[in-house]
Amino acid sequence: MKKISIIQWLAWFYAAMFLTVVFLGHIPFFTDKQGYLFGFYSVSPLIDVVHFFAGILAVIAAWHSTKWSVYYFRFAAIPFAIDVVVSFLFSRDLTETGSILYRGLGPADVSLHNIIANSPHIFIAGFALLVGFWLARKFQQTHA
Repeated sequence: MKKISIIQWLAWFYAAMFLTVVFLGHIPFFTDKQGYLFGFYSVSPLIDVVHFFAGILAVIAAWHSTKWSVYYFRFAAIPFAIDVVVSFLFSRDLTETGSILYRGLGPADVSLHNIIANSPHIFIAGFALLVGFWLARKFQQTHA
């Protein structure tokens, strides 16, 4: 049996996290009457697809190899980082409702509410970049 690296374990964690978010978004106990998860985060078919796809890709990467997991983290950060930037600069989103596509550009919004609303994607993108670049380099140096 091959040994699973810390980077693969983190990919398994991301898989569980994304798939759990999809699951929780469909349990009435965790959503309010407007359909917001924990009363704060919007749930839509688009975000379910994005989270489900991100989770399945994490499963595939974690199962396959450390190298695939590194690539997963490097590329998984992109849509979530773009979503955060778009939200702050234009008060719209790409991955949740796709509002930038049908509502156009809005004013910049770096309010506390918007920062909190974007905190999961800030964490997802930031941590993925940290794993995909810094931790991957450290891992490669110690396992070369």
